[in-house]
Amino acid sequence: MKQKIIFVLIVLFSCSFSLFQPSEEDEKNAIINEVVHGIYEVHLNELTIKLNDLKTGLNAGKFDEISLNKLKSLFKEARILYKKNEAFSAYFFPASDLNMNGPVISEVEYEEERRRKLLIVEPTGFQVIESLLYSDDVSKNHQEIVVQLNNMISVYSSVSKALCSVKMNERQFIEAIQSEINRHFTLGISQFDTPLSGNSIMEIKSSLIVIQSMIRLIYSNEMESEILEVRNLLDKTIAYLEKVPDISKLEQLECLRECYVPLSSAVAAYLGLMVRPVFSQTTALRIDQKSIFDKEGFNAFFYNPRGFDKKYSPLVAELGKILFFDPVLSSNNKRACASCHRPDLAFTDGVKTSSGFHAGMSLSRNAPTILNVALQRNYFYDSRSTDLEDQINHVLLNKNEMMSSFEEVVLKLNSSPEYVRLFRNSFKGTDDTVISHISISNAIAEYERKLISLNSRFDKNVRGEINDFTAEENLGFNVFMHKGNCGACHYLPMFSGLVPPDYTKSEFENIGTTLNGDLKNPVLDPDKGRGANFNVEMFMGSIKTPTLRNIELTGPYMHNGGFNTLEEVVEFYNEGGGAGLGLNVPNQTLGSDKLNLTDVEKKALISFMKTLTDTIGTTTLPDKLPSFPDQSGLNRRKIGGEY
Repeated sequence: MKQKIIFVLIVLFSCSFSLFQPSEEDEKNAIINEVVHGIYEVHLNELTIKLNDLKTGLNAGKFDEISLNKLKSLFKEARILYKKNEAFSAYFFPASDLNMNGPVISEVEYEEERRRKLLIVEPTGFQVIESLLYSDDVSKNHQEIVVQLNNMISVYSSVSKALCSVKMNERQFIEAIQSEINRHFTLGISQFDTPLSGNSIMEIKSSLIVIQSMIRLIYSNEMESEILEVRNLLDKTIAYLEKVPDISKLEQLECLRECYVPLSSAVAAYLGLMVRPVFSQTTALRIDQKSIFDKEGFNAFFYNPRGFDKKYSPLVAELGKILFFDPVLSSNNKRACASCHRPDLAFTDGVKTSSGFHAGMSLSRNAPTILNVALQRNYFYDSRSTDLEDQINHVLLNKNEMMSSFEEVVLKLNSSPEYVRLFRNSFKGTDDTVISHISISNAIAEYERKLISLNSRFDKNVRGEINDFTAEENLGFNVFMHKGNCGACHYLPMFSGLVPPDYTKSEFENIGTTLNGDLKNPVLDPDKGRGANFNVEMFMGSIKTPTLRNIELTGPYMHNGGFNTLEEVVEFYNEGGGAGLGLNVPNQTLGSDKLNLTDVEKKALISFMKTLTDTIGTTTLPDKLPSFPDQSGLNRRKIGGEY
């Protein structure tokens, strides 16, 4: 009996011991946390010292050239230390990270349902400090810089304490690295957050060196080909950047093709070995994307509040296509969505401002392309809609556009047995089989989500599928990302205001747009833009930053259609926008300094933008429109509308 008891105890002890034995995954996660927390804390301490040194220097009150250079040097050193930790603070605490390195733009927080202003949030952090430290009168600004520094020390200390309590797993570790790589090769190489100090190459390189050190420590005994490939490509990228003295010498296309895309793809391949998490994505990029330049790298349903990645039948998009080109949606049966969005013009209409519903009427704004329209956070130039289905409602119900109602449209469509059958078959297995407001909007939105244009010559060259950029186009891309500063507002890869690396927010800018391209006699456009909807002074004149993809086909340009050629557009920016032309634009977000582009650079910039053209697979029309029995008038309607 005693022996049996001893045997049972031994078995129980063995079982309990095995239960508490850490798994291989637990051991790796423990190492990851030990390495990240340890390195993060070292950089935190060094950063705190640098920020305090900067405060001491400012409080000394010496602002001669030598003293200023010392202050700027301390600032650059502090930013590099921040960048060494950015991958994880930005990944786990994005809101707090904005307080440390947000853009120099005030934000307004709203109660979305009522559009009621809650709070104006002033910018804080490194970018604000840079704008003050590199200004013409630092002595005037030095107290504000000290205030910013105190805030930075407080926020960063709180974030660091919180981060060191986070128990991250391996997937989170790799995802944070992938996000940081995306950030470097979109915002970093465009000098988005270092426009004045010009230290972005050093910052990117320093961050990648730390990431490489972490990976070497964590995976020191592992020989998987995927993680070895990540290490090799990090070495290659760092070595490439070592040869670049400053951002003005960076060959942008070569860097993306030779460094970013292979490195991002290698990290994605390693992520692909892991079990996919069961949670909603927090970024518009697909989990399995190789790089931001994948032609199917974005999830068009990310911005849809009613559902993520719905599994509609392909027939729904086909139905939506028919509805898009059918003028039966308008009250006079003569205007369709395609009246203002023609496929042969990249879904614009080629006129200054679109025709209105009544004869001779013109609308107040230029028709934007709807290619990649699903890859946006906000709709219309003034952001009066925040989802694609709702955007459709605004057009159909507008008295100056379609002058219709869903009650009227539903009644008409139900009188066509062909339409009734199309809706029933397309939405089979869902709740939308009947013709309704919801099914009409969902069908058109589903069609528009198929209008993705991310496979231009530029994309193919970046991905390394072809190598046919001319010297002029290559120069143009360099100008776009550096001297022209275009990439700091028209972000890669959408070339719109959709902000990397998470692509969850669209930006708006007030560039002081003039009524036309006569820059010798400029007149400011009075359009209030976003300010008309939100009634906030700082939003007055701000317009959603449009995409530059397919810009070769989408003239006239600007929200008011006032510029006939790309040459006029480039010259406007070269002059520093409305403020640079001498107009009173109190809220201008575009820098008013002249770019001083040469004629060669202007021509090259336009040549580059034309490499963004890609309408293949999006321009077909329906073969025919559904018929209406005993209604000869309706059966004579034209595909795409009459005007």
